Amino acid sequence: MQRPRLQRTGIRSGEVTFHPGPPPACRLPGHCSSPRFPESRRSSCQVRIVPEDGPRPIPNLDSLDQNEVVDLLESPNGTLRDMASQWLIWNGDGSALVSRLLEMAQTSPNMLARIHALSVLENHPARLLKPEHFSGMMHESKPAFYPHVIQVLGKLAKDSPQARKQLLSLAKSSNLDLLIQAAYALGEWDSPETGPVLGHILLSSQHSPYVIAAAVSSLNKQNLPSVIEALLKADQQIPIPVLQPLLQTAVGLELRESTTRLLADAASKDLNLWSDVLSAVANQKAKLEDWLSESPELSVKVAALNQRALALTLDESQPLEKRTNALSCLGNSLGVRNEDLQQLSGLIRPGSPLPLQLAALDVLSQRRGSHTIEHLFQNWGSLAPGLKSKLLSQLMQRLSLIHI
Repeated sequence: MQRPRLQRTGIRSGEVTFHPGPPPACRLPGHCSSPRFPESRRSSCQVRIVPEDGPRPIPNLDSLDQNEVVDLLESPNGTLRDMASQWLIWNGDGSALVSRLLEMAQTSPNMLARIHALSVLENHPARLLKPEHFSGMMHESKPAFYPHVIQVLGKLAKDSPQARKQLLSLAKSSNLDLLIQAAYALGEWDSPETGPVLGHILLSSQHSPYVIAAAVSSLNKQNLPSVIEALLKADQQIPIPVLQPLLQTAVGLELRESTTRLLADAASKDLNLWSDVLSAVANQKAKLEDWLSESPELSVKVAALNQRALALTLDESQPLEKRTNALSCLGNSLGVRNEDLQQLSGLIRPGSPLPLQLAALDVLSQRRGSHTIEHLFQNWGSLAPGLKSKLLSQLMQRLSLIHI
């Protein structure tokens, strides 16, 4: 092996810049002078490492045969690979390129050469890449090449039923990298057909936030209803890491029916789940209240859940933590009646546990239509000192009550 040497050159592509001399802060005029680095050497210079017999020659692509340009896709020089790819896209004969590029994309030991060959096939004006070519790539390629293949497959899926079928079949893979790219690719075309597949990906990868983020990014008005349908028909409960972004997306897309179905399913479960679900869309509570009034089925389920939470909160035989959690759930809930709020105000009294009083005050202060805070000011003398400061703080945050 020849021993490399350093060669000082002018500015050329691919060269490494290094800065001999003191750190940049010491190069300020008058700031520092170093006897080791005279003024003539303090500026940056360009160097590159080359063999003793000189740098590798850069060929003129226009003077090469097309097959020789294809061979350059396996060059270790990245700039040369890029130039060869561009030349093949602009000047290559499509019919003569297909077999060579497919062979390279499937069997080349150089992963970068595979990616370049796939790029040429995808971007050539003759549209050289066909859906039937992908089965060989996925079978012969290494897993690191899968994301690149799937990305191109997703672009073809909009116009090719065969490409769609191949892409939908990838959702059964256990490879997370493949699932992430497949989830992204499923968003390339707007179709309810992708809904069940995205639902399967969400449930099977509920502990992987990256897969969930990829699947949620592919949701749209066309496939979200079918995603929710598939999740609700599954044998397992929709996990919170999936349910929260799903509900946020449904509300953001103004899909009222899909939103009410998710809320109705969550309202039929336990109180903690309901509270966690609504915390994800707390800034949309006014909109959800309007949708609640237009859905009789959801209204019945939410009313029953609110009554369960209220009964648990008022039950003094229950542990304090359980009562406090139920009270917080009632505070986050929808469709809470004024009569229920009046009962909660009865918890703020001497002898009641202070954590429960503070939680009740938080719930009452969040309700604009509640007049119980006025009642609390009438009983100011009986309030605990910590509760008084909390009440004043909540009052100053509610401009609608400044008239008190």
